[in-house]
Amino acid sequence: MPLEDILRKIEETSSVESRKILAEAEDKGQKVASAAREEASLRREQILGEARAQAGKAESLSKARSNAHRRQLILREKQELVDSVFAMALTELAQMPPAEYRDIVIRALCSFAEGNESVTFGPEDEARLGVGFIEAANAALQSAGKDGRLTLVFAGSSLGGGLIVTSGGVSQNLAFPTLVGRLRDEMEMEVARVLFAS
Repeated sequence: MPLEDILRKIEETSSVESRKILAEAEDKGQKVASAAREEASLRREQILGEARAQAGKAESLSKARSNAHRRQLILREKQELVDSVFAMALTELAQMPPAEYRDIVIRALCSFAEGNESVTFGPEDEARLGVGFIEAANAALQSAGKDGRLTLVFAGSSLGGGLIVTSGGVSQNLAFPTLVGRLRDEMEMEVARVLFAS
């Protein structure tokens, strides 16, 4: 066989082989590209799903925080309203007309005193109780069947209205701020229920 035939035969065989290799490579390339597109699509969906989940969590957390903040603001407003109710009660007690104040104090003494105690008032109460207060209080105690020997003391600073009854080193604080504070402890829930009933 002449050399030319051998070279032609080699060329034909290599041409067939190269076409076959190129076809296989192209087929593999398409398969790899298809697999990569499929993987990218799956990954894209996974990333979008994770992003949606994170967005949902963030929205839920934001709503929860917003609701908690709103509830705190409402609670603060309600607390301020309850505070104002008790502050208003204290103000009304402090602004009571002198005759009414004197009458309430004498009735309190008849209820809480035995009649031989020391009774302390704020300095502003000296004018408010008026001349002859201690005599009137002692007379009321005697009429109630109690000892009528109260002594009167005016403190150096205001009590905010009301009095302190002292006997044998033991004091009973009947000052209005103290009484309203006790009343608040007992009635705050009831006041809130009345104020905020739906």
